Amino acid sequence: MRIRLPPPPPFFTKGIMKTCNKCNIQKDSSDFSPRKESADKLSYICRPCDSERVKSARELKYGVRVRAPKKSDEELRQGRLERAKSYREKNKEAHRSYNQKRCALYRERNPEKVKLAKTVENEKRKALRALRPPKIEKPKIRSLESSYNRFKQREWYLRNKEKAA
Repeated sequence: MRIRLPPPPPFFTKGIMKTCNKCNIQKDSSDFSPRKESADKLSYICRPCDSERVKSARELKYGVRVRAPKKSDEELRQGRLERAKSYREKNKEAHRSYNQKRCALYRERNPEKVKLAKTVENEKRKALRALRPPKIEKPKIRSLESSYNRFKQREWYLRNKEKAA
């Protein structure tokens, strides 16, 4: 990568006009990069032409432009997430075994934390159970009686359907 030097100090730029050897346009000396070897201590081509020269040389060397247009942070994040997801899908077994080993190692190294986490989970479950309404058990009815009750309910519904509407 080419290192860009800062523009020349002001005493070089005072009112000096110079012609670029590439585009043949006369420009102010502030448009040229410093170059120790030349007599006027300025480059022989202007900054925009020099930038284009570097880009075209890079394109010739690698076949394509190396720098792609910049993506937003969200696009980069989405790309990383998609690549990670496809990797996990392709390597499910390896990923699972890696996680199992990692979890086992964590449990081995931190038994107090694991025990504390289990007790906290158990307390949460107990609290949730206490909040639940109690179960009401339905009385067990013989099959003939239950079918008779359903028949009576259906009969009542049909009689009272017109009244409800």
